[in-house]
Amino acid sequence: TITLYHYTSRVKDDKMTLDPEYFLTHGSSYSMREREVSRVPRVFFYPSTDPEKTERMITSGSSLFSVDVPTKMIYNLKRDPEGLIEKLAHPVFGLRKGVEWTELLNTIKAKYGGAFYTQPNGIDMVIWFEPIAAKKIERNSNGN
Repeated sequence: TITLYHYTSRVKDDKMTLDPEYFLTHGSSYSMREREVSRVPRVFFYPSTDPEKTERMITSGSSLFSVDVPTKMIYNLKRDPEGLIEKLAHPVFGLRKGVEWTELLNTIKAKYGGAFYTQPNGIDMVIWFEPIAAKKIERNSNGN
């Protein structure tokens, strides 16, 4: 099991259900860029609260929520043990936004609850494809 962390400023309750469908119509400029990659509904999590491993624009002023998920439910897209990127990438253009990226995420979604990857800025992320219950946790004195 791994604990994942989600920051949000939209809920002040101690518990909430994070719904991937919400991502399609709401969210930050970060979410808008991710929607350009693929419109497959997903929720975004950090596998750490370390300020060196999160994005200040997301974490600043937000409440922190956590979920625990079985690691076997997360596809490791960094290692890509099933060779999905190679199988699905366009021979010339690779993974195109809205095309092969969508096919890749839907393929992962069919077998896994989520996927782990590293963003171009070096920040690790986990995306989750199904609604999931999260509980609010207190941030420490460093804001994490």
